[in-house]
Amino acid sequence: MTRLPATSSPRSTSPPPSFGLIDDTPYYWDIYWDLHLGVKGEAIPPQVRTIGESFNTVLAFRDPMQPVVYDNYMTVRALLDFLKNWIDERLDDITSGRLANPEKTIAWYWLRNAGDGAHFSKKDVVFECFHNFVAFSQWGNTIFGIMSRLSQDGGNAEIRAAFEQTMSGDPDTASGAPFTPLEMFVMELFRTISPNGGSISSMSDVRGTGSSDNYGDSVSPFLRFGLPYGRSGYIISPHTATSFDPRHWRNPQQFDPSRYRDVPTSAQVDEARSKQIGFARCPFELTAMKVSDGRNAAMANSAFGTVFGVVDGKPLPVCDYAGFAPFGFGYRRCPGEQLTIQVFEDFLRKVWRDKITFHSLNLPNPRQVPIGPNAVIDDNITFGRQT
Repeated sequence: MTRLPATSSPRSTSPPPSFGLIDDTPYYWDIYWDLHLGVKGEAIPPQVRTIGESFNTVLAFRDPMQPVVYDNYMTVRALLDFLKNWIDERLDDITSGRLANPEKTIAWYWLRNAGDGAHFSKKDVVFECFHNFVAFSQWGNTIFGIMSRLSQDGGNAEIRAAFEQTMSGDPDTASGAPFTPLEMFVMELFRTISPNGGSISSMSDVRGTGSSDNYGDSVSPFLRFGLPYGRSGYIISPHTATSFDPRHWRNPQQFDPSRYRDVPTSAQVDEARSKQIGFARCPFELTAMKVSDGRNAAMANSAFGTVFGVVDGKPLPVCDYAGFAPFGFGYRRCPGEQLTIQVFEDFLRKVWRDKITFHSLNLPNPRQVPIGPNAVIDDNITFGRQT
């Protein structure tokens, strides 16, 4: 990262803006669309930038009674068809070879691994390209959380000391542990910041047969009465509360990256571990799906359903433990976890290498800035370089 998307100058207070910290810099959207579709700069239409800004603003403020939410929601509605058509055209550029180096985009891998499209069609790829507005917007929340904790005035001395200790040693060497010191530091940041507070999953599909009710047959009541409801039976996973639960950690309130040296990984949670826990069999069948993009790689899963990569026969697992919840659990776990951790490893290498420090501006009336889902912060942190 050559530029930090952080605030750097005082701003007067004003009504809630239509865009925020992530969107105040054009670099975020250049990174976003270059990563997904291989386009940046003037190749990104203003309508595409605007819908992204408005989408994130709605996610952050959320309250539909606020004019800023209503106005930006209507902007998203108005520009959605334009965005879908634009993404569809860019996907054609990737598949036709008109885009140089298409393998540097996320969409290229989606398209190459979609098979015949029966389970992941081009329409699904279009949706995923802007559905990541939700996932990637949490980067802003995380960056703000890191800046706040590393701030020289009002930050967290314990975390600053852990950062210095991590970077002063050999941050990228695991030395037999499942994760490197820098990985563990970033993981602990995510556990404590918890940019995504929770996830929701459907327990059962009631759209078809097999979802019986009290009428004595197996026909779904939604089918019987023609009701427009798709699913019922949901389970909510509270990420923050789970990560700080004392049943999982002896010191849940302490910032301690070393806690991940001995946690089970997704490559270790297998049939034997299932029986050790007390299951009669693995809750999820252990299997692997080979990719179709030319790499010697496969997507495997643990007994809990957690998906992880295996490349050239080497597992690339994640922490598969109930006390580490920022990315969710099992088959509903965020597939971008390792990408996100690597992004913030690079962010912190940049901070350390260039001796970047963060400071509070102590503004009397800082502007409110939407930076992620349900996250509106005071725009009052700046950064500089030590001489």
